[in-house]
Amino acid sequence: MRVLVSKDLKELREEKTAVLDADQLFQELDTKMATLEEVKAAKDAQLVYLCDFSIRQGFISKALGTAHTYPSDMEAQANLQSSIKRLENEPSKEVVIFKTMEAGFLPHTLEQLRQVLNDGFDHGENMIIRRELLRTQVEQAKNVQEVVSIVW
Repeated sequence: MRVLVSKDLKELREEKTAVLDADQLFQELDTKMATLEEVKAAKDAQLVYLCDFSIRQGFISKALGTAHTYPSDMEAQANLQSSIKRLENEPSKEVVIFKTMEAGFLPHTLEQLRQVLNDGFDHGENMIIRRELLRTQVEQAKNVQEVVSIVW
């Protein structure tokens, strides 16, 4: 194991591939050897990673009357917005087929797609709020044990 220093964290944030390891890096951090600032910086990187990971895992919407899980990666977001635009611009078209994660492609009306969009936005917003509340706790922590006790 090695002590993670501030330079490592700066590089971690700049390199997308390294960010994928932020959770593991914090878990492997030797908190007995690291300074409070190093532990805080590593925890911050972990929280950013876990927030992003949670957002990208998808979200649940009951827009179709029952709960379905929808993908929330960049491609899925673009497809959702495009599907909404298509129905808005083509009044004769009543439904489009849109992908759910567990049931595959299902027909959706314009209002259902708008609800999916709103539910996805709410999910992302809730994860970001959670992250920021936890980051505030990290900033206010007075010792390493307090930082380590903060969990996603």
